[in-house]
This record gives sequence, structure tokens and C-alpha cells, in this order.
Amino acid sequence: MRVYLTGSQHRAQPIHRMFVSPATDIQNEEVPRDWVNDQNEPVQIAVDFAYGVAEVPPSLGKYMISRGLVAKTKLILPHSAALLEA
Repeated sequence: MRVYLTGSQHRAQPIHRMFVSPATDIQNEEVPRDWVNDQNEPVQIAVDFAYGVAEVPPSLGKYMISRGLVAKTKLILPHSAALLEA
């Protein structure tokens, strides 16, 4: 799954690295095995972006999108609340 950085300054950089630890943020749910180590402790995952784009596993991509860390499209779309006010 491809994910995209939201800031224009980050998209202009050839390389940007983001560290996430989604297993620490998820409570009362089962987390994917690649988010924890052998002792079932959360791990940090490095996501490398090239010009604002990264390829990540679908579960990680969905997590990052739901937390507002990245976008699922590189298009800049207005927030839905702004559409309702117009």
C-alpha cells in the first residue's frame, strides 16, 4: 500500500524517515505479529519516504492514515467540515 506525506516541505525532500510504534497505541485489540517482538512487546517501525511516498504493509498503512500521520492520496483535498460550511 502506498501512503503519502501531507506537508509540502516533506514531499520536496528526497528522503524522509518516520518512526511509528502502532502496537503501543492499540488497546483491547489484537495487533499484527510484525508490530510486536517475540516477547509480545511493541516494536518501532521505520517508514522511509522517497519524495513523500512510501510503500508499507496494508495494516500499517491503515493505521497511519487513521491517525492522520499520512494520506492515502497525494491530492490535497479540503476537510469535509469545510465543504459543509460552503
